[in-house]
Amino acid sequence: MPCSQHRGCDTLFAHELQKSFQPVHLYSLVNVGIDNDLWFCSETHKSLEYFKPKAGSNVLQEDSTIHQISAYNEDIFVKSEALFVQDEWSNNYFHWVCDVLPKLILLKCYFGSDMPPVMLKASLRCENLSFIADSLASLGIKSFFQPHDRRMLINKLYSMHGIASSGNYLSRLMRLTARTFVSLAASVRSGGSEMIYISRGVSGRRIILNEFALRSMISQLGYITITLDSISFDEQVSLFHGCKFLLGVHGAGLTNMMWMKPRSNILEIRRRNDAKNNCYFSLASSLLHRYFYCEADQTFGESLANDECLTIDLPRLREEILFMHSK
Repeated sequence: MPCSQHRGCDTLFAHELQKSFQPVHLYSLVNVGIDNDLWFCSETHKSLEYFKPKAGSNVLQEDSTIHQISAYNEDIFVKSEALFVQDEWSNNYFHWVCDVLPKLILLKCYFGSDMPPVMLKASLRCENLSFIADSLASLGIKSFFQPHDRRMLINKLYSMHGIASSGNYLSRLMRLTARTFVSLAASVRSGGSEMIYISRGVSGRRIILNEFALRSMISQLGYITITLDSISFDEQVSLFHGCKFLLGVHGAGLTNMMWMKPRSNILEIRRRNDAKNNCYFSLASSLLHRYFYCEADQTFGESLANDECLTIDLPRLREEILFMHSK
């Protein structure tokens, strides 16, 4: 459970201690046709969507049959084999690091030097997501983009569903993933700040409305403020490996606790009375970190939306920070 001073932690977090995990399967599919986002058997035209990873869950969806698919034209992109491990959330840093990279670590152990190339969705080509290319390069895994204007034929396609439903983790695998990337980082800094606040900058979502005053307060406590927009994947691994105290609003930046040494300290600023979005509590627990939190008020009251701007009680936050440093 959280290390914070709050009462009522049971209401927010107790249900996270009761998670169960489904068996993980690696599927090997032969002669797979891909038409945009549709998977089907090129010989029978039977849908293979059943075997495609689905966001947020490691439970497979029901199968279906495609009644009519237009015949292939001559302009077909053919691959002998490929690996598909993404879902519709994988373009987000948190979901890529916590959902996809652990799969790739497992698959590297399984395939060894015969690891097939990873097929990336065509949409990722336009999003300039350098952390995807950088992390694949660190692991020595080849990749290619699914063509957006041609059908594909893959002689053998491997597909792996989620190891756990998103926001829940197999602790030993997460720690192995963290150690792997820390060891592969080009230069793990020995210097740098041990106390970091991650600002969401101009993201437009989950902004702290009184952040100017917040930054002034925490700078007096020794914290530096960073934004992650222009920091490469390897630089983030190196930077956060030297961090001992991490402070930030609920968001993808907190994923970087992955690279911190075990038994570091995480303080999440989170929406008041939110018992649903506990992924960073669970991640901190799986990585053996100490987790603290401070609740903030939404701009429009008790809306269920998780993207609203927040206002933080600064004296309360200062109290929680000092409590964290005293442990």
